[in-house]
Amino acid sequence: VYPISVNYAKNWTVRDAIRELIANALDTDTKVSIGVKNKEGYIIDKGDGIEKKHLLFGNSNKEEDQIGQFGEGLKMASLVLGRNGRNLRLVTKGFEYCAKIERDTEFDSDVLVLYLKKSRKRIGTDIYFDCTEKEMNETKNLYLEFNKNLKQIDNGIYSPGNYIFANGVMIEKTNTLYSYNLTDAKKHLSRDRKSLNIDAAKLEISVIIGMCRNEKFITIFLEDRDHYHFEQSLDISISSIARSEWKKV
Repeated sequence: VYPISVNYAKNWTVRDAIRELIANALDTDTKVSIGVKNKEGYIIDKGDGIEKKHLLFGNSNKEEDQIGQFGEGLKMASLVLGRNGRNLRLVTKGFEYCAKIERDTEFDSDVLVLYLKKSRKRIGTDIYFDCTEKEMNETKNLYLEFNKNLKQIDNGIYSPGNYIFANGVMIEKTNTLYSYNLTDAKKHLSRDRKSLNIDAAKLEISVIIGMCRNEKFITIFLEDRDHYHFEQSLDISISSIARSEWKKV
């Protein structure tokens, strides 16, 4: 039993929960299978598996360059899916669990309950949950890795614009000339992954643009006169490695 209100992260949707489950799988840096079969979503990786201690809030083995950064994604996903009436079953190295929302008489509240049992699985993690194909596809499109509509222009820069990503995950839709991928999620995001630290984002995007050597990007950027574009508010210093390309234009 987690002594935590079911309204924790109340602004999270089912899509947010699926996003975190995909993030955990991608962070294993192994072959990942994602899909929906018979109205059941599945996310399967070949990583080292999850230890029971990582089910505790705040306990994480994440590294700085990984998508999930706060050690809460799996637990929050389990909570959000449960309160939306979605079944979830996770099978990993040595154990598995089912997540349920139940009434607890001790706390006189609905709480998240994980039912654990032993598993013979020795590698990887398999997660199964109630999900539609539309929900899965919409969530996958939040990731640069799966979104076929975005084309990389230069390091950290993508076309078309209007999106800001952090560690490859779309965080915010905004009025930008191009889209940008920030590299330090912990610096740029709130704990619930729903709010962007705009000042930190401006600094990194300024650096990304200043290092860009793509002459087509530079030309369009310099010719842009739309004062509502996010880039117009940036203070950009051109890096020495890109100076010749900027001078050509």
